[in-house]
Amino acid sequence: MVVRSSGDRHAALKSCGSTFNRFGEVEHTIFWLFTTLVMPVLLSAPPGSCQTGLPRVVIGSGGPYEAKDTSIQHFHDSIYLPGHYANQPLSILFTNGSYSHLGFNWVRVFLLPNETDVNFQAGSESQGRLLVDEHSFANSSQIYLDLTGQLNAGVNRLNIEGAAPAGSVFSWELRSAGPPELSPLNPRSTISGARLTLSGFGFSLRTEENGVKLGSTALAVLQASTRTLKVQVPPGFTPGTYDLSVCVAGYPSRPIKMTVYAGAEVMSTEYSTVVSGQQMNIYGKNFSDNAADNAVYLGNQRAQVSASSDTTITIVVPHFASQQSLTVTVFVGSAQAKGNPTVRVAR
Repeated sequence: MVVRSSGDRHAALKSCGSTFNRFGEVEHTIFWLFTTLVMPVLLSAPPGSCQTGLPRVVIGSGGPYEAKDTSIQHFHDSIYLPGHYANQPLSILFTNGSYSHLGFNWVRVFLLPNETDVNFQAGSESQGRLLVDEHSFANSSQIYLDLTGQLNAGVNRLNIEGAAPAGSVFSWELRSAGPPELSPLNPRSTISGARLTLSGFGFSLRTEENGVKLGSTALAVLQASTRTLKVQVPPGFTPGTYDLSVCVAGYPSRPIKMTVYAGAEVMSTEYSTVVSGQQMNIYGKNFSDNAADNAVYLGNQRAQVSASSDTTITIVVPHFASQQSLTVTVFVGSAQAKGNPTVRVAR
């Protein structure tokens, strides 16, 4: 994204008032909460349902574009549309301001769906189709526009210009509809406590909009993009073969089979009270014979692992400045072991 400032022919438009900037601080907060948090809920289908309605899966986003000063601001960005969304319903949500920042006094957004990287780098003067003008946010902090069939697969350029007090922000989200799909090349086995990266398409950029289930158990989604999800299988998950599926904003995927094998388990520690620098054994099963593969934390401090076997890990207690009770957490590779005993560190 390239940002530049100028005081050009649009200077007179600075006087156009924005909804945010006409309100006081309290009114601004209430107005933003209603239009940004309440209205999208009213316009969307209930969680877990498969209704379509407005496109609700976030497949692209831009911003926040922040005003550096009060002169005319120019931003150049692009919408990347994956090919499998080219024939799907598409809408774009523009948001002027945020919970903690004012919106622009006025904004103009131009779409250039046929602009190439070569033309852009050569300094094309084409402004494109006007999507947003200085009157668009007169009564709301957000507007939806239907872009179904109006974007090319691949790169679609956006030119954005506007004026506002320094620190004001503007952003957008591209949304679509339809079920996600898990790639057949995903791993089909894992161990309890492990982190998995699932590939496919149709996932939401918003982590909280992606629901992943292994059997009847919801997995924690740690990171999300439109093509990958990073999830964690709970430590101690019961071994077996399960259906793994993804549901995005009410749209479920077809399941794939996933076999879960038993991971490591911590059963006890050699001592209940230790001092800094003391050697201690941790007992359990399915540890690695290679000491470097095992990571042990007392609270948030990593301990030195001096030896290990399938059933025992030997550590050196890290230095602690005060007496405290700490949870012992073990990882074998990237998989978290079941069981979190506590030990007390004495002075």
